[in-house]
Amino acid sequence: MSGACMSYADRSRLITLRRCAIAVAGVVNETPRGAPGALIYVALAPFLSVAEFKSMMRLLVETKRIAMRGDRYYPAPETEA
Repeated sequence: MSGACMSYADRSRLITLRRCAIAVAGVVNETPRGAPGALIYVALAPFLSVAEFKSMMRLLVETKRIAMRGDRYYPAPETEA
């Protein structure tokens, strides 16, 4: 068996992280006045460590799924085609 196979626990963790990212992007993009990062983390604390949360939020911002100004997250900037 290859060492590259993911365990059930690792697959479940990855699915949880992905679902959290999708949920956060969806909620933030429906919140025009922005959402405080601390408030978002409190809701996700049972599922994510602080490091996982920060990494997830950084990736959502870098991929332009959401925007960050100060300690708040805002809807993704509109892009023109």
